[in-house]
Amino acid sequence: MNSRLFSKWMLVSAVLALFATLAWPSTAASQSGTLLRVVPQTARATTCGETLITVRVEDVENLNAFSLTLRYDPAAVQVLEVENGGFLEAGILEPDNGIDPENGLASFGLAQLSGSEPKSGSGELVRLRLSARQAGLNSAIEIDVDSKLVHWPSALPIPFATEPGEVLTAGCQGIYLPFVRR
Repeated sequence: MNSRLFSKWMLVSAVLALFATLAWPSTAASQSGTLLRVVPQTARATTCGETLITVRVEDVENLNAFSLTLRYDPAAVQVLEVENGGFLEAGILEPDNGIDPENGLASFGLAQLSGSEPKSGSGELVRLRLSARQAGLNSAIEIDVDSKLVHWPSALPIPFATEPGEVLTAGCQGIYLPFVRR
């Protein structure tokens, strides 16, 4: 009988320990105010030029890795390049970094190498170089809900809010020079 009581006590203790571990607040989950923002909030792009847009992280603590997917209207905007913004040190790149022009997706992710200090504060995560495909078609630049920021050393996701941007497109206006005869 004593061993039965001991077994029940051990089971209850194990279950309580499990719940206590799962309910324990982590550093990453307690962060508040982290923001991912598209900058500038309103950009202008032409069919004959290029525009630079960045995604900034603001008020983050101990960021070690990220994976971002940006959505845009492929009929309005052509993303030419997506690259590291420099807030995190170059490290291990995600294998699916790149541009999906048919579906209007630009993805970029990286993890700092082991031994690199996690970053806190604010800075550029990603740079997008783009141009307008068609004048008069505007496009939202939205941060996908599946994007992730990763805290170190817990390796837990960091919660964040997002602020999308918008690209206003225009055609190229020709420059007319008068013809002068001498």
